[in-house]
Amino acid sequence: MTLFSLLIKLIDWKTRFDAANGLAEIGKKSGDNLHKSKLQLKYFDYFTKLIQDSNIKVSNAAIGAFVDLIPTLKVDLFLINFLS
Repeated sequence: MTLFSLLIKLIDWKTRFDAANGLAEIGKKSGDNLHKSKLQLKYFDYFTKLIQDSNIKVSNAAIGAFVDLIPTLKVDLFLINFLS
């Protein structure tokens, strides 16, 4: 289990909600660099954990943030189909 996974389970829902928006900001600021990075899959893993969160507010925030990032990150259609 990664440190991020552990933190997601331990922190309150408001912090996880803010994390979804924070991940979106990172993606918007470094979209091209992130797209070429080896860390891209790790970035999507973090989003997946927030999308699957048990709190509906956190999950909805993560889904909304991810949808906004699709054009920025040039996400493959395969990945979009996999997540839906």
